[in-house]
Amino acid sequence: KIRIKARIDHEKIANKRLLVEIDGWKLNTMYPSGHYVKTIGEVGDLDTEIKCLLIEHGIDLSPFSANALACLPQIRDEASWKIPSDEISRRRDLRTSCRVFSVDPQGCQDIDDAMHTRVLENGDIEVGVH
Repeated sequence: KIRIKARIDHEKIANKRLLVEIDGWKLNTMYPSGHYVKTIGEVGDLDTEIKCLLIEHGIDLSPFSANALACLPQIRDEASWKIPSDEISRRRDLRTSCRVFSVDPQGCQDIDDAMHTRVLENGDIEVGVH
């Protein structure tokens, strides 16, 4: 619980997931004080709950910046570009069997640390480190 001061009608934030920032916590109070940042969505809504998990764990899914995109090789015809077959033959192709994601810190120059997760047929979760 966080005590917030906001000029928002209670009905607009009831049963909603909110993003708030903690401003302080006085020694003689049970809860910290903070302020409202934004409404994420309805409590129990799948998209809202996923967004909350991403925010809670600091996972940024915003689009790449123009500077980041400028580092990519220039391709004349994106629709016809394919990964070279000799490159595919040297690697295990996981593009359709699981989601691979980078775990490198923000601002990292060499994005080379990655993981994947997938649910196995028996219900176990496989975590791969690349």
